[in-house]
Amino acid sequence: MAARINPTLFDKLVADLDIEGVRDDPKIETRQVSRATTTRLYPILKLERFNESALRATVLRELNWILNTTHLGSVQDLKPYPEVATSVLNYGVPDMAGKLLQRGAILARAREIKEGIRRFEPRIAPRRLDVTAAAGASKPNAVTFVIRADVTSAVKALPVEFQTDVEIDTGSATLRE
Repeated sequence: MAARINPTLFDKLVADLDIEGVRDDPKIETRQVSRATTTRLYPILKLERFNESALRATVLRELNWILNTTHLGSVQDLKPYPEVATSVLNYGVPDMAGKLLQRGAILARAREIKEGIRRFEPRIAPRRLDVTAAAGASKPNAVTFVIRADVTSAVKALPVEFQTDVEIDTGSATLRE
């Protein structure tokens, strides 16, 4: 009997639900809701079709959520509460809107991205996680980071490489394989 790749608890809970903003397609799609608002549609794949491609898609979805969530420590001093600083109450990464202009800030952002992934995406092997700034950005007014890691599953370690463009003005992250 072959080992199966197991979906996350979230995917198991929502697999059969019809939820606005999610669909059974591994691609992340962006839609313009109004002139000022865009939304991203994330994949929720059927459990019977949960394979290596689905695993990659769900990891990419989770990384999008992590990197586009500003954590509590950005607006609240958490030094008196060290347990909160390392808990899900501090989910995400620091707010970096407007802070990616100098090399030191870019290197700090790479470390913060790595720490956010290490803390909140347990399927990525911490020892195999590497986040570096790319030599050139693929979008204007953005800094590109390369995320290399191994995703652990029931079957084997799956090497992945994602590129993320972080917009300098807004801090918004866009990920792709």
